Amino acid sequence: MLRQTIFNLLISASCAVSLTAQTSENNKSYETHVNLEGEDNFRDMGGFIGADGKRVLYRKLFRSGELSALTDADQETIKQLGLEQVIDLRTAHEVEEKPDRIPSDIKMYFYPLMANDPSGKTVNAESFIVDVLSGKYSAKEKMLEFYGTIDTQKKKGFETVFNLLETGKTTLWHCQAGQDRAGMTAALVLWSLGVNRADIVKDYLATKTYLAKSYEQYHNYISTKYGKEALEKLKKNFGPSEAFINAFLDNIEKEYGNVDTFLETIHVDVNKMRTNYLES
Repeated sequence: MLRQTIFNLLISASCAVSLTAQTSENNKSYETHVNLEGEDNFRDMGGFIGADGKRVLYRKLFRSGELSALTDADQETIKQLGLEQVIDLRTAHEVEEKPDRIPSDIKMYFYPLMANDPSGKTVNAESFIVDVLSGKYSAKEKMLEFYGTIDTQKKKGFETVFNLLETGKTTLWHCQAGQDRAGMTAALVLWSLGVNRADIVKDYLATKTYLAKSYEQYHNYISTKYGKEALEKLKKNFGPSEAFINAFLDNIEKEYGNVDTFLETIHVDVNKMRTNYLES
């Protein structure tokens, strides 16, 4: 339940940055960030160095936050990307509250990586803030718990994502802010392609820049309503942290021996992934 609140506090708006990389002559190179009016954390996963020194193809794999605010112009941009399928990792309540707005010819899939809370609703953000400020718990602790737990729902969701990716179709996956659930999924996808852990962590942490405006707006709200001391306490608990993504990967290694074994456990065909999404 508390995790839901954390996600809801981190929605939308960010600073666009570009992570550039060169590809071989037979593949075009693009800027990582895709400039949209209604979603700022939308990015191309291409350009990373994968297995055998081959780069991840551009314009094949994308990650983002929710797509409920896309404009007509944004939809045209998405059409130009050649997207064939979108995988929504949000809960049923999140989808109902803010449904995606994408071109009708793109296939949509819904595979939540976490369940709704028992009431089917979002936990009240204000009560959550009060609990954090009172010292009842910290958001960071809850996030570490979420990242560090590989439950049945996550395993099923990840397995389904890879089943869809193994078709070779141009794919986008997203959650609400494009930080946590999309970030964990991106980590596994990049790992399957042979991208090293340092670059996987770098990709995850880039969200901090993409969502800079969101964090600034949230910080201003907290400071105005609860005071500067409360802001300083809460600032330490929100946003992407290297500790979070490392908790995710470390726990997989602890439970399964290594990430490669985990991918085998959820039936990922690594060779097919690399054929589909690495330079030839």
